[in-house]
Amino acid sequence: MEPVYDVCDNGSSAYADIQDAIDDDATGDTITVSAGVYDAIYIGPTDEVTLIGEDAATTNIFGGAGTAAEVADGSLSIQGFSARGTRVRPSPAAFFMDGGSLDVSDVIIDACGGDTVVAQWNGASVWDSVIIENNSMATDRNLISFIGSGSTTWGHCIIRDNVATAIWDSNTLDVAFENNLVYNNAIAGSFGLRITANYSGDVDVVNNVIHGNTCTGHTSGAYALQSTNVRNTIVTDHNVGAIFGAAYYSLFHDNSGGDLSGGDDNLFADRRFTDAAAGDFTLQADYSPAIDAGDPESRYDDGDGTQNDIGGYGGPFGSG
Repeated sequence: MEPVYDVCDNGSSAYADIQDAIDDDATGDTITVSAGVYDAIYIGPTDEVTLIGEDAATTNIFGGAGTAAEVADGSLSIQGFSARGTRVRPSPAAFFMDGGSLDVSDVIIDACGGDTVVAQWNGASVWDSVIIENNSMATDRNLISFIGSGSTTWGHCIIRDNVATAIWDSNTLDVAFENNLVYNNAIAGSFGLRITANYSGDVDVVNNVIHGNTCTGHTSGAYALQSTNVRNTIVTDHNVGAIFGAAYYSLFHDNSGGDLSGGDDNLFADRRFTDAAAGDFTLQADYSPAIDAGDPESRYDDGDGTQNDIGGYGGPFGSG
């Protein structure tokens, strides 16, 4: 039996437009959406919305010249969509939030233009299993931007094949960036990922792969990553320096501009990925020096209880 959706763009359901369903949803129920192309959505201060799309590859929210999904001090949980747009300043093409909460999972953000694809000014966001790929930003614009107060958590995400001045620029108070893959991006600025806390916030960059990102400008003193607490992370194959900041129990290889400014217990060796050219950043069993070489504290142990595997698949939230 075919599933029945609350929203379907062919008119076979109660709603043909997602926003109409949101506006009528006074109880905070889950709204299911069939495959199709839909207009942008807005989540206001009193909204508590859960959206589930049929499939991320076929269920699209298109912002056009606006933002695909905007959260203005409300609450949105969204999964199973792709989001696209070409919005220019001050708002991004895909997701914009100013206060409230945003929980994004199993979402694809691709083929966007404009100034940026994700921007968060305040509030709390969680990003899980999100793919951000093949987006091209305007000159001097960042792919992902965080300012103001709040927190953001990223896990099991893929950021690849994008063009921007920086992939990530953040002074959000609290940042957790764990078990992500960031590779093959073209960067025009001095830092690929600038994950910092300007005040008293916590920043954790743990168990990631940052690989093969190229800096096309400002190569003197440029780095793949700027942060002060990088741990159990692989940073390899860059035409600029690896890290401006400090790293611990991480692995570096073939970064033309040098490796790091500070840190302890790091490795400088071929990482021995299974097939980096094909986007497979798992570690070759019995060969990779990154296996069981991460931080030995038990809180960083792999899911099977062994010592942390450096890279995107190690740690308690990885598959190592």
